[in-house]
Amino acid sequence: MMGPPPHNHPTDKLTFLRGTQVTGSDGAVSFQTIFPGFYMGRTNHIHFKVRIGGGKSYAAGHTSHTGQVFFEEQLATELMKHEPYSLHTIHRTTQSEDDVFNDQHGDLSIARLQFTNPKQIAEGIHADIVASVDPAAIPAPAQRRGGPGGRPPMP
Repeated sequence: MMGPPPHNHPTDKLTFLRGTQVTGSDGAVSFQTIFPGFYMGRTNHIHFKVRIGGGKSYAAGHTSHTGQVFFEEQLATELMKHEPYSLHTIHRTTQSEDDVFNDQHGDLSIARLQFTNPKQIAEGIHADIVASVDPAAIPAPAQRRGGPGGRPPMP
């Protein structure tokens, strides 16, 4: 046995890397961020929610979709070799190890990427993803199945 996982420091009360974007009349939205890191049991991803009728309020409106944006595994692996990501001391969960990615068809939510300058990744990457949403839908509550990444606890 390997022992317990490292202590996970909750960030629920912190607001970094969170935001609200309002779509245009065409339903499109864009935002600027950094490439996401990772946490215990999860591969690199960005969470998002679609709310109908909420205006600019984070909590207002009807939530009709909760989703995630993923990135090509090869790119994520390469970026994690560089600081500040390389300073992370826990195992990086790959897409094949992430039960949420696999159970929720994460392969259908991998962003299409275009490099601003392919020779200098630090200059930026443009990512696109299309999410079709039923505005009347009510997502099922998230279910967690056990340990990190939803895996059942080890015996």
